[in-house]
Amino acid sequence: MRQEDQVRRLAGVRAVAGGGEGTGQMPGERGIIRRPPGQDVGREGSRARRGGGGSHDRGDPPPPPFEPGPLTAIDPGTDPADLWGMARDHPELRRWLVANPAASPALLETISQMGGPGVRRALEVLLEALEDP
Repeated sequence: MRQEDQVRRLAGVRAVAGGGEGTGQMPGERGIIRRPPGQDVGREGSRARRGGGGSHDRGDPPPPPFEPGPLTAIDPGTDPADLWGMARDHPELRRWLVANPAASPALLETISQMGGPGVRRALEVLLEALEDP
């Protein structure tokens, strides 16, 4: 492949021969087809449009969807943004968020103000645990 063609392919532009009706070119002239950003061009693009390509060719499964639940709420490895989202959108998980060692003081304060099922008791248990060495 010529270097010019490679550059055009990477830029989303493909040179074609022929022109044709409605293109303003004479048959046999090389023209340029411009693709909108994000639209793949070439062999890789057609494979991607058919659903092939990407990391799935290597047998890697796609990441599982984020499903908030008690185990996610108490996991210290859960992303802080996800913890805040659970506190905002899932009142039934707030008591579990209190038990997460990675929960920030600001998140605990927010949960205490928002309330929810079991939140008061969860906060009492947390505070009792902090008082007893």
